[in-house]
Amino acid sequence: MTNRTKIIWGTVAGIVFVVLSLVVATISALTSPPDFTALRRSVEIPIVLANGNPSKITVGPAAPGWVPLAAISTHLVHAVIAQEDTSFFHHEGVDFHEIKEAIKHDLKEKRYARGASTLTQQVVKTPSWISARRSGEKLKSSFGREKLNANSPKTKSWLST
Repeated sequence: MTNRTKIIWGTVAGIVFVVLSLVVATISALTSPPDFTALRRSVEIPIVLANGNPSKITVGPAAPGWVPLAAISTHLVHAVIAQEDTSFFHHEGVDFHEIKEAIKHDLKEKRYARGASTLTQQVVKTPSWISARRSGEKLKSSFGREKLNANSPKTKSWLST
C-alpha cells in the first residue's frame, strides 16, 4: 500500500468517524441516557448458552452470590483493569487513542477485528442492552459515561475500600 493510499484511507476513516460521531451525538441528545440506578439492584442480561438456547443471567448487588467490591482482593481488581482497560484512571470514560488504533486495525483487516471499549463504556451498555459491536453503537454507549461518572466517579481510593 502506497503512502498516498494510506493517507486517503486515513482521511476517509476520519471523515466517517466524525460523521458517525455527529449522528450519534444528535441521536443521544434526543434520547434519555440509561437508568444507572438499576445497577444498584440487579440487571437481567439476555445470553445464549453453549447449546444455543437463550437464557438470562442476573448481575448486581441483589443477584445471588454477589460479592461487594470491598471483599475482593485489590490484586484481582487491578488485574481486571490491566486486562480490560489499562488507561482506566487516565481517561474520562472514552479512550480516543484506542479507538483510533482499533479503526486503523479494522481498516487493515477489512472487518471489525479489534474492540476499544473502556470499562466505563462496558458498564454503560449493560443496562441499556446495547450490542456495541458496531462503531456507531459503541460511540452511543460512550455518551452515557457522563451520567455514570457523575453518579460514581472513578478514583483510585475506591480500590482500597
